[in-house]
Amino acid sequence: MQIALCTTLDSPICIFGFRFSDAGFVQFQVFPFSADIEDRRLFVLIRSPRGSLATMSSSEIISGFPTARGLTVERWSAAEISKLVASTKWGDAMTGKEVELLARYLHVCRAEKGAVIVREGGREAYLCLIVQGHSSIVKGGKKIGDAGADRVVGEMSLIDGEPRSASVVADEPTLFLVLTTDDFNRLSSEVPRVAVKLLLKISKLISQRLRQTSGALVEHLG
Repeated sequence: MQIALCTTLDSPICIFGFRFSDAGFVQFQVFPFSADIEDRRLFVLIRSPRGSLATMSSSEIISGFPTARGLTVERWSAAEISKLVASTKWGDAMTGKEVELLARYLHVCRAEKGAVIVREGGREAYLCLIVQGHSSIVKGGKKIGDAGADRVVGEMSLIDGEPRSASVVADEPTLFLVLTTDDFNRLSSEVPRVAVKLLLKISKLISQRLRQTSGALVEHLG
């Protein structure tokens, strides 16, 4: 795989070339590049082994979300994200206007089969709402649960900021929404009523899972 970064922040524009193999990083190149680019955005060009080319602007690089093999951040409009949210349980609990406002702070991501959506021990703070697909919850290499459509994972990180207690691994191609701590903080500052509604939903979810865990523990001890 070859990756090139092109920036107009300074002049002249340069391309940073990387070449990777299964063994890891093997080559790095820097060479001049001339282009007529009016805006000051960062472009990431990714060339796959089959030669296809994808372009991602800096708006698609999510602060606080890990870059990992098999994870892709997709460019969706706010209107498209609103429709996606409306199709989930989150949409059932909010008005149409609240869904539109929330959509501005969400990102759409896709995971290939086997991709790690959340990594055990990781400190990146973000939650994911699975829209399509299925994933396994894994702790210490052992599967401890499942996560399908409408399942929220990683919500504790928005509350306590502690390292992840388990991993979430895609069992099949999975589409999910991401809300990072930075985006949640912006939501809280700019649209507090929506943030409070979302926080109450997260708190209810955590309470339900705690009850389930307590019930399973009692049953096991009994």
